[in-house]
Amino acid sequence: MTEADSSSKYFRILEMYLRLLDGEKLTRKGEAERYGVDVRSIQRDIDALRTFLAGQQLSGFSQSVVYDWHEKGYVLKGNKKDLTREEALALCKILLESRAFTKDEMGSIVDKIIRSAVPRRMIGPVQQLVNNEKQYYEELQHHDGALLDKIWAIGDAVSRRCTLTIRYERKDGVEVNRTVKPLSIMFSEYYFYLIAEMADPSEAGLTRETYCFPTVYRLDRIHSFEEGEPFKVDYSRRFQSGEVRKRIQYMYGGRLEHVVFEYTTADSVDHVLDRLPTAKIERKEPDGEGRTKYTISAEVYGLAGIRLWIRSQGPQIRVTAPEQLVKEIKEELQTTIGLYR
Repeated sequence: MTEADSSSKYFRILEMYLRLLDGEKLTRKGEAERYGVDVRSIQRDIDALRTFLAGQQLSGFSQSVVYDWHEKGYVLKGNKKDLTREEALALCKILLESRAFTKDEMGSIVDKIIRSAVPRRMIGPVQQLVNNEKQYYEELQHHDGALLDKIWAIGDAVSRRCTLTIRYERKDGVEVNRTVKPLSIMFSEYYFYLIAEMADPSEAGLTRETYCFPTVYRLDRIHSFEEGEPFKVDYSRRFQSGEVRKRIQYMYGGRLEHVVFEYTTADSVDHVLDRLPTAKIERKEPDGEGRTKYTISAEVYGLAGIRLWIRSQGPQIRVTAPEQLVKEIKEELQTTIGLYR
């Protein structure tokens, strides 16, 4: 076999594999005609590809070339690296709706997902379905152009458990220095956030007793940061980001609180249970006007976040505990009524 013949064989096998990845069906006769070789050569190519893929099974890469009697040809089975067109479209739609990045960043990310994940024959149709949203995409007013780099760098500090000294702009525009133990990065309501524990609460004028964990920092307000010494993790109280996600509302931190409220509606309360993953229906009873009154309890971090959500529900909701939350909501409602007098 000449060098040219060998190169042609390897090129043929690689191209056949790429087409299998794209979901194409291969037949020995069709491939023989495509490449100008006999059917036995194509069969040897398929056997070589099968042998190679079988050798990757131990590393967790599970793919195989099988003959599909229904399709009457060879197809690829197993964990492909591409997404389906439906998965890619859904992912792009979610990203565009999040408004998480600048327009240039978002356009680049969406294009890369489509080009690298969608089978080649489906790239055009998927692009058409997102082009209008890309064209009229409105980025947020306070986007940080270096957000992607910041997410990676801070995420790396989280994984290596290194303290960070950050220069942070508070909501009132004042910049402060804080030394924190970074624990997780989360996304909520348009922004990325760093969930952290203060290494020294006295920097914020707090004591160990008055400090409320967790502390939340919006990533685009972190203007600079420096990595410090590694910190130790107390595994008896190890941070679990999934548990915090269940209990945090609008990324407001604070002490763990037990909230109880009555929710009266003629419709389902599924949206309440979705909004508050720790919520439990304690009681359910008719209110005498064709509606149902649900008594619901939930665990949340702090009262500021849950208070915002409660205000959005109008007269459908009445809080019964804790007393501090009841008092705060009453005062807010009285102030709101005063605005309309």
